[in-house]
This record gives sequence, C-alpha cells and structure tokens, in this order.
Amino acid sequence: MSCYTCDLVSRFAEGTRSTLHVTTFFGYLLQLLESLLREYDVTVQREAAGLSFNTDAAPQMIERLYREDRLSIDEKNNINLLVLHEGETPDLPVMQFMRTLPQWYKLVSAGDLVQVIEHKRITVKFQPIVSLRERSVYGYECLSRGLTADGDVIPPDKLFPQAKSLGLLFNLDRIARENAIQTAARHGVTDHIFINLLPAAIYDPEYCLRTTVAVAEESGLDYHRLVFEIVESERFGDVDHLKTILRHYRARGVKTALDDVGSGYSSLNTLSELQPDIMKLDMGLIRDIAKDSMKQSILTGLEQIARDNGILLLAAGVETDEELNFRKGRDIDLMQGYRFSPPRDEPDYVFPEELS
Repeated sequence: MSCYTCDLVSRFAEGTRSTLHVTTFFGYLLQLLESLLREYDVTVQREAAGLSFNTDAAPQMIERLYREDRLSIDEKNNINLLVLHEGETPDLPVMQFMRTLPQWYKLVSAGDLVQVIEHKRITVKFQPIVSLRERSVYGYECLSRGLTADGDVIPPDKLFPQAKSLGLLFNLDRIARENAIQTAARHGVTDHIFINLLPAAIYDPEYCLRTTVAVAEESGLDYHRLVFEIVESERFGDVDHLKTILRHYRARGVKTALDDVGSGYSSLNTLSELQPDIMKLDMGLIRDIAKDSMKQSILTGLEQIARDNGILLLAAGVETDEELNFRKGRDIDLMQGYRFSPPRDEPDYVFPEELS
C-alpha cells in the first residue's frame, strides 16, 4: 500500500513545501509550460520525463496554471501533475497517482472537504442498538458528520459523494473510521461499535485492518467489539475484493454486518457471497410490516437463512410500537431506530424498563 494515497491532502496543504512534477505527451506544450513557469519566477528543472519545481504554494500554483488563458482546455487536460513532498522520488509505484491539471484544480478548490480531511473535522453521533432478549444496549452505530471551519455541519450524503467524485473517498473514510473509534474510546464505550465500511474506499484490506486495529489499541478500545457495517455493497462490483476485505477482518476477530438486506434481489445474492455475522434488515422492509403479508413472508425467509447460518438479525429503522411488537415470536433480537433513540452526542442510552 503506497502512502501516497494516505496523505494525499497533506501534499498540497497550505504552506507545505512540495515538489511538482509536470509531464505531457506534447513537446510544444512542455516548452510552453516551462516558459510560463519561468515567467512566474519559478526555478524549473528540465527532466527526461518532463519538468519539476519546488514550491511552498502548490494550491496557488495549480490554480494559476489552471486559470492561465494561454492554455486551452484541451491542453490543460493533457497536462499531468504529481505533487510530492520535497525530497520524495517519483518512482514507478508513485507515478500511478498522476492527475491532470483540471483534476488537481478540483481538489484544491474543494475547500470544506479538504479542510475536513486535513484537520480531521469530523464529529460523531451515536445511535443505540438494543438487544431485546438481554434487555440491554448491544452497541452503537457511529454516524460521522463533517464540520466546516465555522462549525457548520456537512451531512454525510453531501460529504461522501463529493469525496468519491474527487478521489478522496479513501482519505475521508479512513479519518471517519479512526475518529469514530477514538471518540467511542474517549466516552468509555464497552459495547459493540458499528462503523460504516465503504468497499470502494478500501484499497488494501490488510493495511486498512492493521491501521484500524492500531488506532483501537492506542485508544484503549477492544477491537473485538468493532462491527464493520458494509454499505453500498449492491453498487460495488468487485465481490472478490469485498470477500478479501471480510476475510482479513474475520481473521482478527472483527465482526461484520451487511446493511439493507431485503431491499432487493442483489442484496440477497450479496448475502450468500459474504455470509456476515449480522444481517441488518432494510428499514423499507420493517416499515408497516405488521400490515403487509408480503413483507412478512420475506422476513420469514430471512429468518430461516439467519437460523441456518448462525447470523444475527438486526431490524433497522424501527419507529413505532407496532413495528417493535411485531418482532414477538420471531428471531429478531437486535433493533435500532427512533422508537428507541435518535442519534445522540453521548453514547449513554439506558435500556427502558417498560420494554419486555
């Protein structure tokens, strides 16, 4: 696993001394770039593969080149940049992280997202997951929110898609995952901690697991209490890669949960491929299930699958007493939803005495 992806944002952070490598397939364009950079009072080194120069203002330099009127849109799309820490060598493994000038410009222009990643501006909400049989809290799902420099909340449905579109999903997912563990540890949580796992954000499962376990151990949190909840699995095509991720996690005693089971045929297919420890029933299946015989039949089938394979069932999105009481006589032990509690700042939920 190259460290380039891990600290991508730090490479163009304000005030960081960086080395920019510039390449293009067009000789005339390389000459034009060299002329422009010298005009900007930049000391340029001509190399076999292109140009390089040092700067402590990489974002401004990228923006200046992108806004240069003497470069056409097509020419800008044919300019490739590699941003390195000063003294780093652009060896072959690192060269794969070359990006076009417009791609780098989008990165340096994504102010709030870059600030969230660079300064780890993530806050966590805890939503309790209860065990009805044990009459206790089984765990908490950690729900991450970004924060702007002014403290405004950036919702996950905006933050994560933007990170994905800019190639920063790995970076955001990692700090969200590690921040959830550290925050739970600070609160002294001893129950299970559910953390969303985006398969597309995991480049190297072994590296991801090693760093995650290290953060848990450094924070004093028992990593065996971690449950990684696989989300967006239906839109993730590489099932073999996903199975590799889960194999690494299981080998270290970390539990896995599959989200949104029952939302469609593909989720059932994914279930058979992955065989998670916990099956999280889609809230669409739970909604008004007491009045819907088709949903009840689907749930009966999922219960049979869970019994035959030693999988725990977790009903998500439970909001009403009717949905809560429907579980009586069924194999659903774990429940989560606003009927119990909305996401909370503190993981201090107390199992209510009135629940049987």
